[in-house]
Amino acid sequence: MKFFLKTLAVVGALASAQAASAVQITPLTLNGGWKMFGFAGVGSKIYNTFGFTVAAGQAAHLTVTDGYTPGDMFEVFSNNVSLHHTYVPTPGGPSLGKKFDLAAANPNFSHRTFYFTAGTYTITMLVTRRAGNSTHNDTGALRLDTAPIPVPAAGFMLLTALGGVAAARRRKA
Repeated sequence: MKFFLKTLAVVGALASAQAASAVQITPLTLNGGWKMFGFAGVGSKIYNTFGFTVAAGQAAHLTVTDGYTPGDMFEVFSNNVSLHHTYVPTPGGPSLGKKFDLAAANPNFSHRTFYFTAGTYTITMLVTRRAGNSTHNDTGALRLDTAPIPVPAAGFMLLTALGGVAAARRRKA
């Protein structure tokens, strides 16, 4: 009986430790606007982990941008695989605050857009560059927007549909 209770206590402690180390995922929704994230020094992960699912037959663009003071950069990961870094920003430029649409279109701010097809994704990032010695420009943002289905896939679907129409006509004749 003592052995059983000790084993139960160990299993309970392991389960508790596992739950404590579980990462909380912030959901992203298609066309849901900007979601802010915080970060610390170079080499650290951003404070948030984001997740989303793109349904079959859909595609999405994930845009990541630095915010507030220009000069920070990130390496973006999807399901623990590096997608790429955000672009190297051009030096200079004023602070834009929470105007992430402007930052994502401004060469002074590091940003990049990534394309996703159907699937489930978990997004994490590493800080690869900080703007000067600043300690207060620790905010960026990302957004997930609907994207057109790539032309090759759309062309394939059109050819399939036309093949179905041709087959239906042959059966009628």
